[in-house]
Formats: sequence, structure tokens, C-alpha cells
Amino acid sequence: MDQITTNKAIKLGKSGGIQLHSELKIRNFKRVFTEPKETIRANQKIDEVDDQKQEKEAYESDKTDESDESDESDDDAPEEDNIGSGKKIADNILQEQLKIENDQKLILKDKRRLINEKFKKQQEDKQLKLEEKEKENKKKLVSIASIDNEIPDFLPEELLESAAQSSLDINNEISKKKKNGNLGKNDNSSKNSFTGKHIKLDQIDIEDLKKIKQKIKAKNLKKLKKRNQKTIKRGPVKVTVLSNTRTNNLIAPSSEKIIQEKNKWLKRKVLGKSGRF
Repeated sequence: MDQITTNKAIKLGKSGGIQLHSELKIRNFKRVFTEPKETIRANQKIDEVDDQKQEKEAYESDKTDESDESDESDDDAPEEDNIGSGKKIADNILQEQLKIENDQKLILKDKRRLINEKFKKQQEDKQLKLEEKEKENKKKLVSIASIDNEIPDFLPEELLESAAQSSLDINNEISKKKKNGNLGKNDNSSKNSFTGKHIKLDQIDIEDLKKIKQKIKAKNLKKLKKRNQKTIKRGPVKVTVLSNTRTNNLIAPSSEKIIQEKNKWLKRKVLGKSGRF
């Protein structure tokens, strides 16, 4: 019985100290009624020595347990250090990756900015060239318009009639001379004098410019004669009547003409067929 209780007390350690004392008291109380006083005292001393031994053993066992726990904690510490260092390395790698990505983004941004600037410059240069061309064209148009504006688009009827009459008179005179055989070399030379000549721009003088302007005027007059359009006022609107020559061209051809042309095409010699399709 005593050995069992002591073993239990050693296993429990500090926490089992209270149980051990309670068991000893019960045991001593039983001995009072059974054994004499001397034996009881001797037994009590033995029990006290045993108790002291047990307490020492329990204390030493607790110390050994604590030392084992401290050793285990020391063994665990390097693992925690390794985990901490691994986390730091991972964080450093992530930071480096983020840095690289940011640098790449900045490089791309700079490239795009340079491309946009280049494109803007090209567009501006294009626009300047177009504006210069437009200015040159406007100058040319103004110089041409200054000559054309001297002659109106629609001449008065009296002027047209007089010009037509003068042309008829000239034609009549030429026909009479042809009939009489009096058309000489001088007349041919007078005709050829109106033909065009090759003129260099370096050799042009003020007098030559005047002659050129006169020739341009004459050409414009001829064009206006060919038009021979009439304007009629119908209330607030001006109506232009077409000449007979133009109206004939505008009328659609007759159906017989179209059929004849179609038959000619279908019965052409290249095919070598006489019948219709």
C-alpha cells in the first residue's frame, strides 16, 4: 500500500503533493488505534524521511522536465528563425519583381510619349505644307481670275450680234476672193499670224503680257459665242434656254436606230453567223 501511494505521488509531482499528505494523515490515524506510541513515533520519522526523499525526487524530476522543455523550445527556435528568414527572402523577391514591373511601365510610357510627339510633329508639318500649297493655289487662282473677270460670263446680245456679223463679213470676203482667185500669199500670212507661238517666260516684257491678255480675252469671247445661251426672266428667277445644237444631242435616239445597231453587232462578220439569236 505504501509503495503504491509513493509511486503515485512521484508521478504527480508538485500537483500531487496535497494528495500525498492527506494519505499519510489517514495512515497515521489508523496506526494510533493499532500500534503503541514508540512504534508510531519511529514510523512517523521514517515516513517523514520518506516524504523528504519523495519531495526531493519530485523536485528533481520537475527540474528535468523543465530542462527537457527548454531543450525542446531551443530545438524549435531555429525552425522559427528559418521561417522568418524565408519570409524576408520572399518579401525581397516580391519587391524586386514590383520594381522591375514599374521600370518596364515607365519605359513603355516614355516610348509612347515619344511616338505621340513624333506623330504630332508629322501632322503639323503636313498641315503647314497643305496651307502653303493652298496659298500658292489661291494666288494662282487670283491671277487667273483677274484676267477672267475682265470678261463677263454672259455678254450682252448687241455685242454678240456685232461679233457674229463681223465674222460673217470676213467669211464672205474670203469666199469672194476664192471665187475670183485673188487669195494670195499675203492673205495666208495674215491667217498664220494668228497661230500660237512658243514663248519663254524669261523673254516676256510688259508689251508681251498685254498681247497675251488680249489673246486670252479673244479665246474667252469665242467660248461665249459657242455657248450662245439666252437668259429669260421669269419673275424673280433667271432661266437659261439651251441652243438647238445642244438640245438635239440631249434627245434620246429613236428605237429603230437602236435596233439597227443591235442587229449589226449581233450579225458581225467576225462571228460568221447570219441568223439572229
